[in-house]
Amino acid sequence: MSQVKGQPVETADSASRKYLLDKLSETRKSCEWLVTLGAANVFANLLKVPPSHQWLRRPSFILVALQMLLALIGALTWLARDVDAAFVEQRLRKTLEWRYRIRNASLLLLVITFGLLLLQSW
Repeated sequence: MSQVKGQPVETADSASRKYLLDKLSETRKSCEWLVTLGAANVFANLLKVPPSHQWLRRPSFILVALQMLLALIGALTWLARDVDAAFVEQRLRKTLEWRYRIRNASLLLLVITFGLLLLQSW
């Protein structure tokens, strides 16, 4: 949002703000579920006694650790107290975009680690 000198500050639309807050909440919950699924992947990896592809165990643990770290970062909520009232909607959009990227990267890593787990079980 750019402000022309002498013009009133544009206020954020309340419906748009509510939509962004709802989407932020949904993506945060998705990230929480991704942490849980990552933990389930680790548990499944540990239960696999004796693994047929032992060499895949370490890369699988590393990838799932990265996945869980990303999901945890996406699930956390930080308080931003110094946001100007005129830029709240812009801040919400940027946060939502950032959280979508983190969630998608975490989901991609989870799919890769599940693939490694399947390969280990053969």
